[in-house]
Amino acid sequence: MGIATPRKTPYLVMEFLEGQPLDRILEKGSIPFSKASAWAAEVACALSVAHRKGVIHGDVKPANMLITR
Repeated sequence: MGIATPRKTPYLVMEFLEGQPLDRILEKGSIPFSKASAWAAEVACALSVAHRKGVIHGDVKPANMLITR
């Protein structure tokens, strides 16, 4: 009938991004240190922002890191 029951489980909605998971990129071979360190710095920054807002990822791994450029 269109009536929603409130949920008690919090959830997070994120924008859709096009790219490739890091694990798929690494399957193709090694990447230059400069690129890898830049990506690592971006991941660290993103996790820091999330943690300050009370969001804990809980499953940080290459398959969950999307490279968009």
